[in-house]
Amino acid sequence: MKQLWNDQRSGPAGIFAGNRALGAIRLKSDEGKHLKGTVFSFKKKGGLPRILIGRMCTTETYMASNIHHFANVSRSQHESYKRGKVFYLFITIAGKKIDYWMVPRSVISRQLANLHEKSDGSSHIRIKQRGSRWLINRTDITQYHRSLNLTIAEAKKYAKKRKAAKKAA
Repeated sequence: MKQLWNDQRSGPAGIFAGNRALGAIRLKSDEGKHLKGTVFSFKKKGGLPRILIGRMCTTETYMASNIHHFANVSRSQHESYKRGKVFYLFITIAGKKIDYWMVPRSVISRQLANLHEKSDGSSHIRIKQRGSRWLINRTDITQYHRSLNLTIAEAKKYAKKRKAAKKAA
């Protein structure tokens, strides 16, 4: 699969994890297309497009122990993607695995209705872990969660990219 996730704001490790997650969720008959930033379209022949709005956390270490993903969601971006099957793709690199959640837009719409809107028109989304469940606020999103274990080679590649990014900062 061609490398669709190339947004430099994600950093080298984020680009690696984003492409790994996109590769895992891609259906065999899908044609993947980069739309803008971390937004992607996948279309099955004859079907509606699946739009994925990506959000990346390249590490979970700076967050509180029960928070596994933290992202800003732009309300204007949210409103601009209504056609087709729209999902938010939240990705977190957690040690030797990549956790990702492909959450339907409708679930995020309900969350945004109850969240504070910042002056820039965005709101914070936090994915928390409670036992074996994954939550956004009180909404259980466990059914949308998947994990990808990194191979030894991938883990080494990821560690090298993280080290290089830290040196550059």
